[in-house]
This record gives sequence, structure tokens and C-alpha cells, in this order.
Amino acid sequence: ATTKEILGATDTLYLNKEFLQTDVLSGPIAIQIKALNSVSGSEPFSLDAGIMETNPITARISTNQLAGSTPITVTSQVPLQDGLGTAVTEIVVNHFDGQPVDKYDYVSGPFIIYLFGAPNKVETVIPAGTIVATWSLFFYGGANDVDVGIFYDVDCDGVYTVADDAVGTVAATSNNPEQASLSFPAAGCYWVHAAGFDVPASGGLFDLTLTVNKIGVSPFASQGAPSTTVAAFTPSGFNISWDFPGSHPEGVLTSFLFASPGFAPFALAQQITIRYSYDITPPSFSSQLPAQGSVVSDSTPGMFVQINDNQPGAFENRGEIDQTKIDVWLDGVDITSIASISVPHSTNVGYPTGTVLFTPTEPLSDGSHTMIVQAGDFAGNLATTAWSFSIDTTAPRLDISSPTPGLVTSAATVTVSGTTEPGATVSIGGSSVFVDGAGAFSSAVTLIAGTNTIDVSATDALGNTASTSLTVVSDATAPAISLLRSSAGLLTSKDLTVVSGVVSEASSVTVAGIPAMVHADGSFEVPVSLAEGANSIAITATDAAGNQGSDSLTVTRDTTPPSLTMDALPTEVSSATVTVSGSVESSVSFVTVNGQPVTVTGGRYSTSVALSFGSNVIFVEATDAAGNTATTSQAVSYVPQGVSTASVGLILLPVLTVIALLVGLAIGQARRGRGGGGGGGEGGGMKMDEMRKEAAAAEEDLPPPEGGEL
Repeated sequence: ATTKEILGATDTLYLNKEFLQTDVLSGPIAIQIKALNSVSGSEPFSLDAGIMETNPITARISTNQLAGSTPITVTSQVPLQDGLGTAVTEIVVNHFDGQPVDKYDYVSGPFIIYLFGAPNKVETVIPAGTIVATWSLFFYGGANDVDVGIFYDVDCDGVYTVADDAVGTVAATSNNPEQASLSFPAAGCYWVHAAGFDVPASGGLFDLTLTVNKIGVSPFASQGAPSTTVAAFTPSGFNISWDFPGSHPEGVLTSFLFASPGFAPFALAQQITIRYSYDITPPSFSSQLPAQGSVVSDSTPGMFVQINDNQPGAFENRGEIDQTKIDVWLDGVDITSIASISVPHSTNVGYPTGTVLFTPTEPLSDGSHTMIVQAGDFAGNLATTAWSFSIDTTAPRLDISSPTPGLVTSAATVTVSGTTEPGATVSIGGSSVFVDGAGAFSSAVTLIAGTNTIDVSATDALGNTASTSLTVVSDATAPAISLLRSSAGLLTSKDLTVVSGVVSEASSVTVAGIPAMVHADGSFEVPVSLAEGANSIAITATDAAGNQGSDSLTVTRDTTPPSLTMDALPTEVSSATVTVSGSVESSVSFVTVNGQPVTVTGGRYSTSVALSFGSNVIFVEATDAAGNTATTSQAVSYVPQGVSTASVGLILLPVLTVIALLVGLAIGQARRGRGGGGGGGEGGGMKMDEMRKEAAAAEEDLPPPEGGEL
């Protein structure tokens, strides 16, 4: 940032005070002070640095008032000397397009003299009260580089010299466009010289734009700004007021106001954009439902209206419906809080459309009802719509004399008869039937096998309808039983299973003589106890007509563990692996050796097991289709060649003891199985992992052999 000695601008109203402002910067900021005249070698000075904030930075005003005000808050981290100064500006833009530029070669000498001698010139005028003037020259039409000089003509008589240079060579670069600015320039004429530094012999073209930001006449002004110094971090501010003539048209106007410390009122430290919308057009309504004057038979009708606003505003480009200003009444009762009110926002549009929807949760009474909706916009305009409709929900009388409810019959037809109010139309099974003067009707209906639903309705002249449904069953077919299954499967070691299935129609069902509850979907389930061996379970279903269907399910209970043997293993081997084999009954297909599944072929299994040095326990487990298990184990010691058996002797004896213990535990567990059936099912023998844990624990409790570790 830089400062110039311009009284009341970046300078101040005081000779011994300076003011400097810039946009917020990050990082260290250096301040350089130069003394042009001094009576001593050094003089003391103080410096205040901080941030000045205004809120809001854009004052958006949507209103239907030609005069009013809105507050602006100002906070500063440094004292505001002499309070706050404000200035309202206006921007004037002048265009000088399609100007010619000739080829003009630079030879030598100061470049400002070269710019002064340029043959192509444009006169521009800076009015009094200008704060910032900016010239922008854009060249084209073959021109590759055009440099710009600007010279001040105080009398506007076309007489000036190179000494009247206003901007130096700041616009003599290779940029396109070339630009130069002056802060608080003196009023008068400024000649713009366009030097064709790199232009073809045929010449080129340029467009010159002069933008002037000046103190202007504006309907906006500041009110209540403090005139005395405001301490740092002390909130202050002012009001932006406006006052337009009565002839001011609707529309949106943009203006600017600048706020600065009071001792530098024209520093333009903080620009506040004012976006003022004068809107006296209230929202409109459309699509009211139910329609005005209509009669509906729905006692909970949906009541709807659309709100429309296409007026541009200060906040949105089109449409400023204010959802907080929508109120709804039904029959004089405020229902705003329970109505569904929506005013969605659309990008680049705003809030042009809103909707109000209310559907009663309780039926409305028959008769006339009135809906009133009031809607407002951000400008404060209000509009109201009201419409009325009627409800008639009284249905005609409908009495059925035959058939009796829930009739079950084997007949091919049934006669439906009854009475309604005279003049009503009656439909039976979708077909209109004759109604006599007394309201009586009768018609034969053909039945199909199974359940027949016969719909009967009577409709009066207003469209109110009374209806009923008759159910008649024509049934000569026994109910079918399907999807029978046993929860335990057809082969199990359990003593209980749940038999389930589905019947084709509502029936009473027994399973093994036990009554079953039939669900709405026809499914049923009953727990049944199982005896050892084959259990034949009878299922019987009987329908309302007495037709009976039956089926059966055979579930076999087997609690006997499968037979399992392991071929004898040598007590000691010198190889790191040993082949484990044996036989199992033919119905068993799942065998594990030390927890690893092995293949069973023709009732035989065989696998190779890796051994650890010293004693090893081999476990074999077989599981049959009913879930019964059988286990066996043997011990084998691995002693590599060259190692004495005496070094493992102390290990082998405890291991054999562990094996005997595990075998005893397995036999005990088998005898404690459910029903005394051995190791099958949940009450079967000790699990392999439990046996291994006990074996490991037993081995850990053994003392080491003499001589220390192996």
C-alpha cells in the first residue's frame, strides 16, 4: 500500500497524522516513515495497526417504502479518530471506441517525451469531486503494443507540455489493456496519448474506457455516525437512510457508500454496496383446491394453493416470497403451524413460487368450509386469498338380506338381495342391477370353486357410495397340505422336532394328534417328541365344509455314535511324519484327524500327520448324518535317528497317562449323553478341542526330565 500527500484522502485533516489502508494482508507488514523536513535528527512517532470491519458489507434492502433506514455496524481494532466519515459515490463510465492508432517508432531519449509526441490523442474530462479515475486502453486491429501517456490540460484549451504528465509511464508496458489510475485527480481535461510502439504500417485500433468514481448526488445517506474518536474494539456504526420521490418506479437500484475514519473522510477505507429494491407488488395466488364453490364427498380433502411472485428484489433475481409471512386459516382457525408450507429456493431465480397444502387428520363435518391464505414478500407486501367449498359424505342406505354372512355352500349360484334408498344405482359383482321404486333389488351370482367375494355398492346422485363385500365359499375340495418339513431334518439325534407346513385354505390342523394354530398365510408348526428309531407323524387338515386332507412325515431318531477304529501306531518312530489310518462305518463321510478333515473311501480313511519331537497324541473324530460323534486316540513318539530313547522316556510315560485320562473322560462324557445314547447330539462326548486343552494342561504340569530340557 502507498500514501500520497492529499489532504483529507490518504493524508488526513491533520498535519501531524497520517492514515493508510489496504485490504487484509497475511504475514508481516512493514511501515516506512520518511521525514522530508525535520528540526532534529529523530522524532518520536506512534503507530496503530488493525482491522476495520463493517457488517453487512452489502446492504440488501427489499421494501415497499420510499423512505427508511437500515443499520450498519462498524468495529475497528484501532481507534477511529474523529469517529466515522462516510461518502456516497456514483460511478460514471465513458467509452471512446474504435479510435485509430498509427505506427510510431521509438528512437531514443526519455520515454515520457516519446509518449508526449504520440500523434494519436483523445481528450477526456474529469469532473470535480472525483475520487478515483481509471483509464483503460484495449488495442486490436493488428496492433501488437500500444503505450499510453496522460497529460493534464488545466484550461482545457489544448495547450500543455510534457511537464503536465499525470501518470508517468505506468501505462507504457506490454499489457493489453494498458491501465492507469489517479486518486483525487484535479478537475479538468486529461489528454490520452496512444503511442503505436508495435503497430503495422497500415495502423490499428483501440477502445478507450474512462471510469470515474466520484462523490455523487444520491438518495442514500448516512445518519448517526459518531463524530468523536471511538476507542478500539468498541462497536459503533450508523444508519443508511434513503428517500425517493413518489414517482420512483419499481425495480432494483445499486449504489455505494464508503466508510472511513473521521479524520480521513475521503480515504474510502470500506466500500458498502447498497442494493435497494422498491417493490409494491404483492404475491398472487393460483390453483386453489378444492375449487371455489365445488362439492366434494371426501371428508379429509387436500386443500392447496400456489403462491407466485416474479418481482425482482434486492436479495434474489426473481421472486422474494417470505415463508415466515405465510399464514393459513380454515373456518376461522389458524392452522399455519400444522399446514405444509414450502417456498423452495432456485439458483439464480430466488423464491418465485410457494405452496400451501393442508390435509385434515380428522374428518371435516358435512357442509360449507372456507380456506384463507395470506402471503407476504421480503419487501413487506401482503396478499390474501379466500375460497369456499362444501362436503357431502352421507352415503345411501344399503341393507343385504341374503346370503347370510360367511355362507359355505356346494351350490353353483347364490342369490344376492337387499334394499337401498329409492333412486340409487346398485352394482353387484361389477354389474348394474334393477332397483324398484321401493329400493329393493335381487340378482343371481354364479360361483366358482373356492372363496367368492361379491362386491355390492349403492351410489346416490351426489356420488356418495355405500358398499359392502359378501364372502361365499363354494367348496367340494379337501384342503391340500404342502411344504412339510422337520426342523431337525429327517435323521437326527435330537428328541424333539418342530413339524411345519402350509395348508391351502383356512383349516383346522392336527399334527400327531396335536391341534395346531394356522396362521393367516396358511402356515403352521407344532413341536413333536421323537422316540428312538423311525417316527411316522400324521398331519390332518379339515376345512369349513368338512373336507379333510392328510399327509405324513417320517423322522428317524438315531443317538448311537458311529463305529470308529484307528489302526495301531508304533509307539516310536524316527520319521517326522506318520500315516494314520483306520475304518469307520459306511454311513459316515466326515472324519477329522487332529482337527483336519480327511477323505473317507469305502469305510476307510488315511492321512499323513506331521510329528513334533517327543511324544505326540493323534486324535480321530467321526460324525454321522444324525450328528453323533465318536473319537479315538493313540500316542506316538518321534525320536530322530541318533537320539537316545532314554532322553524321551520321561516324556512318554506321562503322555500315556494323559491318553488314558482323555480316553476315560471321553467314555464318561459318552455315558452322560442324552438318553444314554453315547456321544451324539448336544449331550455327546467331549469335544476334540476340550480334550486337547486338557492334554496340554496335563503336559504343562509334568516335571522336566532329568538333565533339563530335551
